[in-house]
Amino acid sequence: MIEAAMIWNEPNNKSHWDPEIDPEWVRFGQMVNLAADAIAEANAQVIRVLGGISPIDPSFMNRMKRYGVLDRVNAVAVHGFPLDWNLWSIHEWPKSSMRSGW
Repeated sequence: MIEAAMIWNEPNNKSHWDPEIDPEWVRFGQMVNLAADAIAEANAQVIRVLGGISPIDPSFMNRMKRYGVLDRVNAVAVHGFPLDWNLWSIHEWPKSSMRSGW
């Protein structure tokens, strides 16, 4: 029996989503909303999980909230890396991501 479905993995990581094609994650948000709705329609008991965010990024989570994603998922998986050392150096890290506050 399937208890949970994780939608995507590391969506805010350059290795798993191309920020040049979808820099504000609008398409990603639409995709997650469609997937979460389809999962809920097929079986409302299945827990819908937003894929493990990596790096930890409050700006990304604020976007997901604005796009309605957080209203459609039951949980958010987090990979506990403050940065993705393979793709972003500390000097490249977007300043908008360093702002605090959800």
